[in-house]
Amino acid sequence: MTSALIRSLPALSIVAVSIIALSIFAPSLALLGACDARAEIIPYSEDFSTWQYRDSELSTAWWDTLAGEIQLYPVAIDEQSVLYTSGTAFDVALAGEFAFLADGAGGLVAVDVSDPQAPQESDVLGTSDNARGVAIVGSYAYVAIGSDGLQIAAV
Repeated sequence: MTSALIRSLPALSIVAVSIIALSIFAPSLALLGACDARAEIIPYSEDFSTWQYRDSELSTAWWDTLAGEIQLYPVAIDEQSVLYTSGTAFDVALAGEFAFLADGAGGLVAVDVSDPQAPQESDVLGTSDNARGVAIVGSYAYVAIGSDGLQIAAV
């Protein structure tokens, strides 16, 4: 991955967020570099006009003030595991240690992701049409199901 190049910026404000990164590749769920699901927001601002105040621990970029260049460090994604499902994964929602997949013809699939290196299918809820989207609010899953609209399930 190549780094992004930004020219002639006097300052750049950065917000770092700690999240769980997920990627869906039909018909599977890939867990990528899972970390604490509670987002920690750290506002941070760097002045790129000099090296004098550079914080090497929190720095988000390399800069060359004479050339007027800033290069942001590339981000690496580290795949932890893959769980193959019977359907085609369209959407995922997280609740605690579970990932809920809208798995097309496979319905709503609950996956225990407490161990990101070994996700386990926990339960499957059949849907009247293809599960296309899912949202978890409280103890309910709201599943968008093709032409049939919405199906609500206690989770």
